[in-house]
Amino acid sequence: LGREDFAKAINALGLGFTKKEVDQLFKYYDFDGAGMVSFEEFVDSLRIKQHFVASNDELQAIMKIISDGFIDRGTPLGNPNKMRSYFERYDTAHTGEIELPEFTKVIKDLCDMHITEFDIELVYNYFSKPGLVTTNYIELTQALKTG
Repeated sequence: LGREDFAKAINALGLGFTKKEVDQLFKYYDFDGAGMVSFEEFVDSLRIKQHFVASNDELQAIMKIISDGFIDRGTPLGNPNKMRSYFERYDTAHTGEIELPEFTKVIKDLCDMHITEFDIELVYNYFSKPGLVTTNYIELTQALKTG
């Protein structure tokens, strides 16, 4: 959506935002500064704000699915260096962190089990900090190894 269509959509919600507030919202959702708010930008901003988290039981169950899937696929959980190498392919800045789309791709590529993208996001969020768009995959590889 362009700025004008975005303003119409926001105003249609009947929340009584001023023009200045609508402009601030538009800037907030227009991550790339292209003057358009794409669906992906909108959803990404909601995810960052929401930072969905799993209960400990849910997280353990999801981690077990991922761990079992890695084992079924022959992914070497006992070798942290090998595990890191899978994630490092996407970590071009060598920071030990990657974004959710890349994290999802790594998990789906390496895990031979059915796992939803939402479940992957819950794991991702557990290892990331609220407000950030990266997660620390080094901590994840340690958690998978120790089960």
